[in-house]
Amino acid sequence: TMTGTYAGQFVMEGFLKLRWSRFAR
Repeated sequence: TMTGTYAGQFVMEGFLKLRWSRFAR
C-alpha cells in the first residue's frame, strides 16, 4: 500500500540519519 511504502521510507530515512549522526560524532 502507499501508506506502507511511505512509512517504510520515513523509517529508513530516520534510521540512516540517526546512523549518520552517530558516525559523524
